[in-house]
Amino acid sequence: MKKYSDALFSSDSGVFLNGCVHWAVAHNDGSCIYWDIVSLNLENEKFGNFALPSFDGFDGFDNSRSLGDSSDCELGTMNWSLGKLGDFLCLFCDYYKVKLDVWIMKEYNAKGCWIKSVSLPYVRGVGPCISPLWISDIGGEVLLHDGTHVMVYDSRNDEYKRVEIREMDGDGVGAATVYAESLVSPYLDSIENTPEMQ
Repeated sequence: MKKYSDALFSSDSGVFLNGCVHWAVAHNDGSCIYWDIVSLNLENEKFGNFALPSFDGFDGFDNSRSLGDSSDCELGTMNWSLGKLGDFLCLFCDYYKVKLDVWIMKEYNAKGCWIKSVSLPYVRGVGPCISPLWISDIGGEVLLHDGTHVMVYDSRNDEYKRVEIREMDGDGVGAATVYAESLVSPYLDSIENTPEMQ
């Protein structure tokens, strides 16, 4: 961990994939700040690094805006975050109220393996924070959360449709994620998790 003692880890939660937790990390070498992805293998407790792809408005070096900082954003200001779609590590490149590009690491930990999967335009009626949940292999559809609603974007027709969720009150959906079944039960520090209650 000494190697990363002066690194600034993003405040976002780490992304778990392939037995590793991944974080976006800023490094300061004295002359500039540069970003990459740091992973921690939970089995052997070793760290690794992944280079970012070169995407519009960003080459890995940044002296202006911190990761995830959307305060006082101007139209088109680029901000990126790390995520996971299915079995792939992803980068969500958000050009504030213009578009969101989704980059996918097609081959885990291979050089030059990032591909731009989809670009989602912002339109009136869609919230300022698009978060993809799932991308179809065929058909060009993206399930996403816009900060309030769950929606589907159809790239063939370039349109968004809200997904109606029954039993939800009028405030919308505050957060959304993909559920994956597991044989591992989370530890819950409550009475409901006692053997008598299971």
